[in-house]
Amino acid sequence: MIVKMWRTIYEATYAFLVGSALKLRYKIKLEGLKSLKPNPNQGSLFLSNHVAEIDPVILEYLFWPRFHVRPLAVNYLFKDVVVRWFLNSVGAIPVPTVVPGRECKKTVEQMEKFYNQTISLLDNQASVLLYPAGRLSRNGKEEIVNQYSAYVLLHKSKECNVFLIRISGLWGSAFSRYKTQSTPKLGKVFKEAMKALLRRGLFFMPKRFVKVTIQQIDHDFLKQFPTKQDLNAFLSSWFNEGKESFPIEVPYA
Repeated sequence: MIVKMWRTIYEATYAFLVGSALKLRYKIKLEGLKSLKPNPNQGSLFLSNHVAEIDPVILEYLFWPRFHVRPLAVNYLFKDVVVRWFLNSVGAIPVPTVVPGRECKKTVEQMEKFYNQTISLLDNQASVLLYPAGRLSRNGKEEIVNQYSAYVLLHKSKECNVFLIRISGLWGSAFSRYKTQSTPKLGKVFKEAMKALLRRGLFFMPKRFVKVTIQQIDHDFLKQFPTKQDLNAFLSSWFNEGKESFPIEVPYA
């Protein structure tokens, strides 16, 4: 009882601090939350586009209080001290790194173990966040190429709640690939952001508008796609609906 109480206090404090930090830089609008009607006796699979490295933080802030969503994160992200702290705090699940064309027996075994772990979580009413593209957007649009994680989880897990998430407004951010054409170094970007916040007196940082849309979709509907390519094409179309690929730059100062 005491442990549960302290856990509740810790989570409330953590959510408040993360939310306060995000609000210094972002103005977030969430659409679709009231229309969700999840089955409480089922797990929940969240499928989202991936525009910038900051979007998992935003999504956890929005959905952790209600769903306790556990993100799936590529294992190399756990090497960074700050990122590892955040990932561990939300129970992130490491995803083995797979190099196309270099799969070996060990890699196959690691992926099988990962899938079994994730499927077990879904089957036991946990909530999981997956980025079907498996990488950051290269051009502001979501391109799901030769990825099969969403297909595998949908077909091998028991019936579960499925939510599609579309996040926009982050292409052009320092956390996206827009400026460097490569995955940003999180430690460096966080340091620059903190310096800018201090220079601007914390509360006077220009705000970046971020829109998050969530929609519940039937599990069986997604399972009807016969191949991973068909499923990926549908997901890409939904993620890119109504989106423009031009960058939005909001300077720190």
